[in-house]
Amino acid sequence: MDLKTRYYYKSNEIEKKLTTLRKVVRKHNQVFNKNSQNIGFLGDLINLENRLDEVLHFTSM
Repeated sequence: MDLKTRYYYKSNEIEKKLTTLRKVVRKHNQVFNKNSQNIGFLGDLINLENRLDEVLHFTSM
């Protein structure tokens, strides 16, 4: 597989994972709404946001 093909393949894989992540966050929100006193849900989102910040910082151009 040449570099260009691999690049577009990996780009597509990232898009799929971002779509999955959006679904996971929506589901997480639904579960939180059923148990909105559980602080763990907020901790989950804080952790996720921090990790996304790291990725964005790493990939910033």
